[in-house]
Amino acid sequence: MQTTDLQGAALSYQQARLWSWQKEYSIYRTLCAVEIRAVLQRDTLTMKVRRSIECHETLRTAFYTLPGMDIPVQVIGDDTLWSCIEINLACLSNDLQDILVHKLFTSLKKRIDDLQYGPLFHIVFVVLAEDRQVLLVSLPALCADSYSLRLFIDEIRAASTEGRLAEDVLQYADVSAWQEQLLLKDEARRESQYWRKIDLSQLSTMRMPFVSSPVPLGRGEEADLNHTGASSAFAPQMVKIPCQEGIAEQIGLLAKQYAVSTSSWLLACWQVLLWRLSDEATFLVGVACDGRNYEELTNALGLYMRFVPVQAHLEQDRRFEQLLVSVNHALQQASKQQLYFIWGRSSNTTQEQTTPGFFPVSFEYDCWPGSLDASNWTLLERWSCSEPFILKLSALHIGAQLQLELHYDPQYLTVEQVGRLADMLQTLLPLALLTTDVLDRLLAHCHAPTRPLPTVALHRLFEEQARLHPTHLAVISSHEQLTYRQLNERANRLARVLRSRGVAPNVVVGLCMGRGAQMLVSSLAILKAGGAYLPLDTQGPLARGVSQLQQSQTVLLLTERGLLEELPTWSGRLLYLEELEQEMALASAEDVSDACKPEDIAYVIYTSGSTGMPKGVMIQHSS
Repeated sequence: MQTTDLQGAALSYQQARLWSWQKEYSIYRTLCAVEIRAVLQRDTLTMKVRRSIECHETLRTAFYTLPGMDIPVQVIGDDTLWSCIEINLACLSNDLQDILVHKLFTSLKKRIDDLQYGPLFHIVFVVLAEDRQVLLVSLPALCADSYSLRLFIDEIRAASTEGRLAEDVLQYADVSAWQEQLLLKDEARRESQYWRKIDLSQLSTMRMPFVSSPVPLGRGEEADLNHTGASSAFAPQMVKIPCQEGIAEQIGLLAKQYAVSTSSWLLACWQVLLWRLSDEATFLVGVACDGRNYEELTNALGLYMRFVPVQAHLEQDRRFEQLLVSVNHALQQASKQQLYFIWGRSSNTTQEQTTPGFFPVSFEYDCWPGSLDASNWTLLERWSCSEPFILKLSALHIGAQLQLELHYDPQYLTVEQVGRLADMLQTLLPLALLTTDVLDRLLAHCHAPTRPLPTVALHRLFEEQARLHPTHLAVISSHEQLTYRQLNERANRLARVLRSRGVAPNVVVGLCMGRGAQMLVSSLAILKAGGAYLPLDTQGPLARGVSQLQQSQTVLLLTERGLLEELPTWSGRLLYLEELEQEMALASAEDVSDACKPEDIAYVIYTSGSTGMPKGVMIQHSS
C-alpha cells in the first residue's frame, strides 16, 4: 500500500479501547474453523471471498499511526491486506487430519500481524477429501467480532460470484462515526445515567476463585495487566467443559418455560458458582453484547461487540428460578443500553480512577446454527478475544449442541485451578435443571435415617478421604484453597512439631485462629498429635479467653501473629504458627501414628451453662 496522501477515519470507541491494550501488534483475534461437506472448487471460493472483501471495507482495513499521533487511523486498503492458501491433507488418516487442522487453528490464534502493512485477513483452505474441506478464517479483532464471522461465512456460502455492491452495505467507519455523534446528544447523556448507578469500583476489590493477586488498577490503557508493562504478555488460555448429551435442549425447554433466554440461564449458573467460591453475594460480571441493537446493523460487519457490567445479587434463601428472572431482566436492560456504556464517560471520575479498566470476570454467549440453512457448512471451532480478562465463561450454542469453555489469564490462574472450576460448573449445570419438587425429594432423602458411624477417630476418617480423593478440594477460603492431600500433609507436619512440644493424649491445646485454612490445619494437627483442642473466639473479650484457658488447665496456645500478642494473667506458652514454618518444612508429611483412644478427649467447647456462667464440655473421640 502507498503511504502518501492517506485518507483515514478515526477509530471507533471499541477499536480505540482495544488499541490501548495491544498497541502496534494484534494479540487480540477473531477466527473460526468451518467444515464443508460438499464438492467445492477453490477458485470459486476465492472469488466469493474476494467479492465479500470488496463489499465490506472493514475486511480490508489497515491501521496507520501518523507522525505526532498515539492513536492510529483506519485506512481502507486493497487486495494486499488478505491472503488465501490451500493445504491438501487428503492422503492422511482422519485422526491425523483432525490433529493438523486443530494445530493450524491454534497457529492462527497466536499469529501477530503487522497492522499497517498486513496481510491482516487470512483464509486457509484445507482439503481433506474430494467432498470434505475445512475453511479457516482469521483476522484481528480490530476488524471484526465473532458475530461478523458468522455473517461472513453465511455470505460466502450463499453468495453467487457476483456478490453485493459496496454501496448497499453499511460500512463500519461510517457507522462508528454516526454512533460517536449520537453519543454527543442530550439523549445519550440521559441514557448513560443507567450505567452511572453501577459502582464500578467493585471491580478492584472483588474476590475471584483461586486468585490471590490484586486486580491491577488504572484507566484502561494505564492498567498494568501483567506487572511488567508489556501488554503482549496477555496470552489467554482455555479449558473446555464437557457437556452431557441433550443438556442444551433441556436448558432451552426450561428457559422457555420461565420466559428467559438460554444465555440468562448460563449466566445465572456462572454467578452462582462465583458466589459460592468467593463468598460475595454482590459483584459485577462483564457481559458481551453484540452491539447491533438497531435493525439496520443486523448484517453489519466490524467490531461492534462490547462488554458491559451486569450486577449480581445472590441470597442464601433465594430460589434459582427467582435468580433466573432477575438475571434475564438485567441482561435485557444491558442489551438495550449497551451503546451508552463507555469507560470514562459512563462513570464518575472517582470510580474511573479506582477500577482496573476492564472486567476481571466476564461472560460471553454466542449462537450459531448447527448447519447453515440446512447446508453442509458446520462450525467446528471459534475463538474471539477483543478485551482483556482474568476469567471468562464462553458459551457457544451450535444447533442442538452446547460448547462451554473457561478462558483465563495464566498470569493469575493455573490450568489445574481452571480445570477444577470446569468440574464444578459441569456438576452445577444438571442440578440447575432439577425442578423444585425433585430438589425437595432429594433433600428429604438426604435427611433419611442414617447408619451409625464406625468408632474411628475423626482424623483417621479424614486420612481415608485423603487417600481416596487426594486431588479433590477440601478447603476453600478467600485466601487459599487446599486439596485433601495438601491439607492432610500439612496437618501431619504440624502434628509432629506439636508432639515435640509435649502434646499428647488428653493434653488440651488452646486454638486461636481466624476463619480459614490454617484453622482447619491446626485443629486436625492437634487431633493427629493425640491432643484435644480448645477453640477460642478471636472476636470475643480477652478476659473470657483467659478464663477458659485457666479453667481447662491449658498449658499451650497455638495462634497467629496479630491475634494474641500477650496474655498477662495466663502462665502458659504461646506458640505462633508462623514461627513453626521452618520446622514443619523439615518434618515428615506421612500420616502420624495413632496415640489416642476412643475415650480420650478430642476437643473442649464452652457453653453458657444452665446458670448462665460459661461451662467447659469435654468431647471424646467416640462421641
